[in-house]
Parts: sequence; structure tokens; C-alpha cells
Amino acid sequence: MKRTATGFALILAVLALALAAWPGAAQAAKGDDTVVLALGSPQPTMDPRDHRARVGIIKDWHVYDPLMRRDSRTGRLKPGLAESLKPLGKLTWEVKIRRGVKFHNGEPANAEAVKYTIDSMLDLKNKFLGRGNYTWIKKAEVKDPYTLHITTKDPFPLVGEFLTTVLPVPPKFAQKEGKPGMAIRAIGTGPYKFVSWKKGVSLVLVRNDDYWGPKPAIKNLVIRPIKESATQIAELLRGGVHVIRQVPPDQVEFINKSGAASVKSAPVLRVVYLQIDQAGRDSRSNKALKDVRVRRAIAHAVNVDGIIKYILQGRAMRSATSVSPMAFGYDGSAQAPKHDPALAKKLLAEAGYANGLTLTLHTYSGSVMAERQVAEAIQGDLQRAGIEAKIFHFDNVGVYTKMGTTGKRGDLTLASWGSRSIFDTHQLLLPIFHSKDPLSYAKVPALDKEIDAGASTVDSEERKQIYKRAQQIILDQMLVVPMYGQHELAGINKDLELEPAGDEILRLYEAKWKK
Repeated sequence: MKRTATGFALILAVLALALAAWPGAAQAAKGDDTVVLALGSPQPTMDPRDHRARVGIIKDWHVYDPLMRRDSRTGRLKPGLAESLKPLGKLTWEVKIRRGVKFHNGEPANAEAVKYTIDSMLDLKNKFLGRGNYTWIKKAEVKDPYTLHITTKDPFPLVGEFLTTVLPVPPKFAQKEGKPGMAIRAIGTGPYKFVSWKKGVSLVLVRNDDYWGPKPAIKNLVIRPIKESATQIAELLRGGVHVIRQVPPDQVEFINKSGAASVKSAPVLRVVYLQIDQAGRDSRSNKALKDVRVRRAIAHAVNVDGIIKYILQGRAMRSATSVSPMAFGYDGSAQAPKHDPALAKKLLAEAGYANGLTLTLHTYSGSVMAERQVAEAIQGDLQRAGIEAKIFHFDNVGVYTKMGTTGKRGDLTLASWGSRSIFDTHQLLLPIFHSKDPLSYAKVPALDKEIDAGASTVDSEERKQIYKRAQQIILDQMLVVPMYGQHELAGINKDLELEPAGDEILRLYEAKWKK
């Protein structure tokens, strides 16, 4: 089962030479003090409250400051815009905000600004896509200009982790401009300031020389959406971009030998899985998917180990349950469904589909490594079991997310989830499997109960047992086909120092030019 992109390296080499020879090709140079980052999908919005996209999270951490940060080297939590965090009881937490910090438009970044941000997220009328990261909060109270008390609905074990998702916005600007204004202009307190954004073309940022923390070594940052991997690599080799994500594994050696760039890798929290519309949210979904035998047939048809070996070239961690092996609470004792095409056909026949069935397989650009090759491998595996899968691809992650949250992404989806860089099983179970979450295509009351219990239990050993039961339900009901945790394969210009991190946030504010 050897699946490769035949001739891909040759195509890239020819394309790179053609681009380099083109008189109009802008050669981004070290002397420009500008780093260009290519991402596989356009930024969905400038508002950090209104998306769940990885391409947006990477932007957010450069323009906005989360209350808590994660150290890129140790993985441990550390202060961000919040100077300190401490519990005052089972439900109340005291957050001290840094003094003297201002938003890029001059507004004070104080406790009132943090409270405004939290309140705006909890207000159902706003319908912010990131609201799920705030639902553990009952209320936020200002005690003095730089002290905020956060009260949780129940004892919540992940307060510090979830404060990495709280990125305060300037209240006056947000209230004046509303959602339309916040969607097109980013105003935070972070290490880079917004200059301009032409949707689908480029986002331009400049160093915030008044930043309260360590200032970036590089002055200018440009983020460009480039859909095709071949184009990204060609641009990297000619110097048109300096950093790309999700390099196809079969192109690593080619890039490393180019002399223009190299590939650095790190295991990351993102997990890839095949989502199934078990709940029948999409009225167009095949009703066969409500039968657990059909869902199991799909799981036994897909050769996940073959995909990891031949397409990803071993650069992935097998997940038995769809939870990342890097997350707290992952059940390492669980058994993944075995690749067994004969069993898949038998299960289909038992369910009344001996003649097969037709499904839609949704894919998207942006975060799934070698997405096209993986999707085509799944398509071939399903076909051998008697299932025809028609691939429908989303180039724009914003459209992909909107279709998902509105229940219009049925049948199957080659999906991935980075858990908003929170290393805990809860942050995958809640948004992907809880029946009340807008991204969930599952409806199992027993699973909802376990997810709720895990969110309100502070004892770590008890939480592990809760998560173990939850993952067993996922397997018993075969709500998804569990696949693997990804590695980040970042292509980086030879003159640039930058390391990928396990939380899948490329920190360009830590990058610097080699001397």
C-alpha cells in the first residue's frame, strides 16, 4: 500500500525555478526585516472571539495577549496579560492584570476590559463562535482597576488552561464598531500591531515597540493564505515566504536538500479523525449512518496504520480513541478498530447495505497534513469495502467552520482538532462530542453525562476514569473513526531561527535572523 505523490518533487523544482526567474517575483530578503508566513487558508476574521480556526489562533497570539500563556519550550503555563492567578475558594479565582498596559489604540487594558470581553462572549445574542471556551464562567467582577474575580459555575479543574483562550479586546472600539468593525481590524495588546488586511490576500503586522514584554526581534510580519502545498513550497524555496506549515512528508527530504530551507518537526496536540454524522444533524446525510454497524464498517474499512506508514512516513501518533495521546486523560489501554475490509463488508450486509452505499467526504485546507493524499486513501479504502465516497473540499476554513456549526457538514468529514492548545481530553470531548455543542455531530446522552462530569471534577485520578469511560462510549458507538495525532512539519527559511511547539502555535515573535 505505497501511496506517494509521483513526480511531485520534480514539479516543485520546475515551479521554483520558474518563479525565481520571473522578473516580477518579489524576493523577500533578510535585509527587509520582514518574515512572511504562509497558511493554508485565509484568516476567517480579525476578531479573536468569533472563530475556532488554527490559522486565526496563530494570528491572535501575535496581535492579542491571552491572560495566561504557555511556554513554547517547557509547555508550562505562565503569566500573560494576567500577572497572577490564584483560587479564593472552590468557585472563585482572583486574576491580577498587568498595570500600565494599553491596547494598540490607546485604551487601557485593565480589569474592566477583561470583564467586557468575558461578558461579550457569554452574551448569547452575540453568537460568537468561541463562546464554548467561556461557558464554565458564571460571572466576572471588577474589584479594582487591575483585579478581577472570576466565579465558575461548578468547581472547574482547567481555569488556568482556559485563560489561555481569553484574549481581551478594547471595549470602547468593540462597542462602537460592533462585530463588523472587529471583524476587519485587529486591536490587541500583543507584540505585533495591525497594519492592514486584504482578505484572502495578506495580513500585514508591525512590531509593537511599546510592548510590555520581550519585543520581537523581527520588525514586520506578513501572513499570506496559499492553498496549494506545491505553491507554498515553491515560494519557500525562492524566498517569497519564510515559513510554511504542514509540509507533505514526502517533500521533507526535497526541502532539506534545497539549500534554501529546512524542515523542523514536533509532535503536536492536533488530532485527525473521520467524523461521522451519527446524530443526523444534516438532513442530507445518509440515514445509514444512524446504524452503528455501518459506522463500524467504515472504521474497519479505513487503513489508518497504512496512512501513517506510507503517506505520513511515520510522522504521527496513532490514537485509539480520537483523543490526542498528548492530552491529559487519553486512554492508552483502548484498542483502535482494526483494518478489516472483509468485516466491513459483512457489517454492511448485516445492516442491509450488501450492495454498498454512497457518502460525501468533506475535507478542508489549513491544518490536516497531506490532506489530499489522506482523503484519497480513505476514499480508496471505503471503495474496496463497497462504499463510494465523493470528496467535497473547502478551501476556506471560515466557510468550512460555518458549515460545520450550522449542521450542514454531514456524512463524513476528514476533520482535525487542536483543542485550542489545551492539553486536556475535556477540550476535545466537549466541542466534538457533546450534543449541545455546535460542532458536534454526535448525540449520546450517556456521553454527555460523562463530559459534564469531567468538567466539574477537580480530582485528577477521578477525571482520568471519567475520560476513560467517555472514550469507551465513543468506541462502542463508533462516533468517529479514530486516526492519529499529527506532527507539525514546518518549512523554515535557512536564515531564520524558529522552532515549532507542541501547542501548534508558531511564535514568530520569538523568531530571529541568524547572524
